[in-house]
Amino acid sequence: MTTIDAYQDRCEQLFLAGGNAAARRAAQQGLDKLGPLADLYCWLALGHAAEDDDDHDDRAEEAFRAGLALDGEHPGLLAGYAELCLRADSFEYPARTARAVDLSRRLKEVAPRSAEAQQLASAERWPGAATGTT
Repeated sequence: MTTIDAYQDRCEQLFLAGGNAAARRAAQQGLDKLGPLADLYCWLALGHAAEDDDDHDDRAEEAFRAGLALDGEHPGLLAGYAELCLRADSFEYPARTARAVDLSRRLKEVAPRSAEAQQLASAERWPGAATGTT
């Protein structure tokens, strides 16, 4: 198992167990040790987004953007960022909510049959998703 795989496996285990802070720490440790990698930025972003708090949402957005700058077709980054945008308050964060459409379109172009695309399709049906009033 490569080092990146070990970090990703650890992040996934922690995240699935509800250890958002621990998943973020593991992702950051991987980034510090291995340098910028889209997969680790994805885990870092997801760990922040799961907190569903404005400060964490801002940090999640930073991590999503950093990861997408490395790999603009990363399904996990596109789907996670789109979900964050769908969940945002459209009155307080209009630019963030507007980005959901482009992110969703990009994901459907690069990975239309992926698990991430299916998950995002479900998120787009959330009550209030279009307006960020979930």
